[in-house]
Amino acid sequence: MFVRSLWRYLGTLKFKSNTWMKIGWGAFAILLLLSSLEYKLAIDLINDLGGTPSIVSSKIYRYPRLNQYTNTIFINFYTLGIMATGITILRTLIRSNQKSNSEEY
Repeated sequence: MFVRSLWRYLGTLKFKSNTWMKIGWGAFAILLLLSSLEYKLAIDLINDLGGTPSIVSSKIYRYPRLNQYTNTIFINFYTLGIMATGITILRTLIRSNQKSNSEEY
């Protein structure tokens, strides 16, 4: 529902093409930042648990990757931000593609 409402809201915004370009590049920079922070969070959590599920001394030995100890790797603030910036980038690309196609005719 969040993605759909964000997609619709971005569709209603009326900006110049250079403003959309700035929004797209800003979203891309934020996407890179959030992705690196998410990676660091995942690595730190796995290290805190003693390693991956294949390591015998790990607290999550023989558990699947998604379990009660690692669920915060998959759903957290960073993944929400990655999703929001991804939708923003996609909407920006589609909008710029529509503008360039309408200028050709």
